[in-house]
Amino acid sequence: MQRYIDNTLRKKIVIIGVGNLLMGDDGIGIHVVESLRKEKLPENVRVFDAETRAFDALEYMDGCDKAVIVDAYKKGGAPGSIYRFTFDPSTDVLDESFNLGMHDINFVDALRAGRGIYKLPAEIVIIGVEPEILECRLGLSFKLNDAIPNLIEAVKLELY
Repeated sequence: MQRYIDNTLRKKIVIIGVGNLLMGDDGIGIHVVESLRKEKLPENVRVFDAETRAFDALEYMDGCDKAVIVDAYKKGGAPGSIYRFTFDPSTDVLDESFNLGMHDINFVDALRAGRGIYKLPAEIVIIGVEPEILECRLGLSFKLNDAIPNLIEAVKLELY
């Protein structure tokens, strides 16, 4: 027997891919959201591509309960390693060492600037993946292309 879930009680979730398709593995977030758009996702989930614009990401998050951001994140691990970070943007404790550069502005700085302007989610999850090649070229490295199914699974775990 399937349990009925009232859609009005479900959290509004947004998945945002960020990155630059012209810089190799930096475009991983965009590739992941493009793959997710081809799948059947719950009605309460929206998927967007913010490219390299942090303020577009804030706009997409506005009014949502949870945001999941997918991007390349250089931490020093093996290419394809997946990292998960969470934070509540309403607190003043945003770690300065968290460096998710979205090309136009650091994401933490954008969150600070967006307070009071946007109704930001109570929970923001960053799904980062260690890049292999960050240079001017189209397409992902083989390692990051192979990591896409694992990234999609990591994102889907955030939806329930």
